Amino acid sequence: CPITWNIVARYEFKTKRLTNLCGNNKYLAADVFAHILIEMGIVRNYLFLRAISTNEVFYLSDSLDTIVGILSTVFMIVGFIINVGSYWQLGIHGIYYADYFGVLMDSKVTDFPYNILDNPLYLGSEILFYSISFKNRSVTGIVLSVLAQIMYNIASYLEMPMTELIYSKENMEKISKENKLIEYK
Repeated sequence: CPITWNIVARYEFKTKRLTNLCGNNKYLAADVFAHILIEMGIVRNYLFLRAISTNEVFYLSDSLDTIVGILSTVFMIVGFIINVGSYWQLGIHGIYYADYFGVLMDSKVTDFPYNILDNPLYLGSEILFYSISFKNRSVTGIVLSVLAQIMYNIASYLEMPMTELIYSKENMEKISKENKLIEYK
């Protein structure tokens, strides 16, 4: 999902095709894109949970099983807090690439969890995938979590330079001028 999201968002940033399809309404285009990404995430999570519920489970000794259960719960809470903090800071437009559509925040977010992590949503999601996999003692879940982590790392690699470009002084001035032209019309 995140690699696809990044590729489509970059395509939009360069071409504005999705915005054009939405009658040049960048807010509508960003909202439609966000809806698609939310649906993709729901399907991904459903398939992940289905995969881990139908596979072999690994067993540990009773004492290790208890420790793994407790740690996976703690990590699940940590991943959840990181993700909720990210959603709180960015809102729906910040989370779902609206800045690629020209719907910008006043500035790049630097408050928690962004003050301690570069891509907290990706890390929070990775932690959640791993914690659910360990909680369910799922080998398949662990393998899928490793694959998700690789994908999130690739997405982060793609996204970081774009975020810097989008929130660069030059681009912010360009968007500001475009918005003033639209208001003037």
